[in-house]
Amino acid sequence: MSEWSYESAEQKAKLDELVTEDNCGEKLRLMRALSGHSRRDLAKVLGGPESTIYRLERKQTLPTAVFMTSLRGLELVGYDRFSKMSAGEKESISETLGTAGGITVGVGGSVAAISVSGSVAGLSAPGITSGLAAIGGTMIGGVVVACSIPLAAGLSCYCLVKGIKALCATSNLDCTDVNDRYEKASVDSSAPAA
Repeated sequence: MSEWSYESAEQKAKLDELVTEDNCGEKLRLMRALSGHSRRDLAKVLGGPESTIYRLERKQTLPTAVFMTSLRGLELVGYDRFSKMSAGEKESISETLGTAGGITVGVGGSVAAISVSGSVAGLSAPGITSGLAAIGGTMIGGVVVACSIPLAAGLSCYCLVKGIKALCATSNLDCTDVNDRYEKASVDSSAPAA
């Protein structure tokens, strides 16, 4: 789906890794190398200043969750398509990624609940059957409960994002002009320049 021009399987594997505070700078440098664009171009597409990209690449500061979500959206869609998207479309990608993260947590919670709840532990057929019966009263009730956990987690993440936006709007806050939107102070402010 994305249009990155990989020179090696290693580059593709690096770009496919989830964005973390530890690998954000490396991913930014790799994206610039793969797309042939400058820091300024990348900053413009992501909606932040060039100096932020510079500091993040050198691990002088750490990325915020907002920045890492935007970067993941760019990573998935590709530079050319992402650069042509409206701010609303980019925000929609961020909301979708946040909801997907909540659903993932919910699925993990369902699997864990099923595997430890029954009289037969584990994820074997008897373990799943007894686990579903234990959490839902019957096996069908257990399926309903297990299916509702990821939906509830995804819905709660979605509602959290929408709630924060509503709070900013009703309180007349400009929640987009916060200085630390994309970066935060590094734990080790003496991090070496790369």
